[in-house]
Amino acid sequence: MPHILLIEDDAQFRTMIAMMLLHEGHQVATSNDGAEGLQYYFQNWPDLIISDILMPRKDGLAVITAIRENNPYTPIIAMSGGNKDSTKESCVSQAKLLGANCILIKPFQLAELRKAINDVLEK
Repeated sequence: MPHILLIEDDAQFRTMIAMMLLHEGHQVATSNDGAEGLQYYFQNWPDLIISDILMPRKDGLAVITAIRENNPYTPIIAMSGGNKDSTKESCVSQAKLLGANCILIKPFQLAELRKAINDVLEK
């Protein structure tokens, strides 16, 4: 099964997604912000990145940019629920422009995440 890096600052949401991925047999690493996530990425080269967009320290857009500068092939699923300063639509459109392979708008169903993972890994 693929090695997945999940980057998400909401601890409860991160735990829920990680448990689903583990239950389905994936190898999962988690980080709570983009800076920590990029450090893990460049040390371990996971097969797939699932990243929130709006996070402290280093956001998901910076994560996508850094990964794309070094590896245009690693699949990236970006997700966002927006906040008071940014709409979820603007966040995900920026992520798509920077090279995210798939976009999920929070809240989403776990079935949508499963489909996104299957879709990006099949390509």
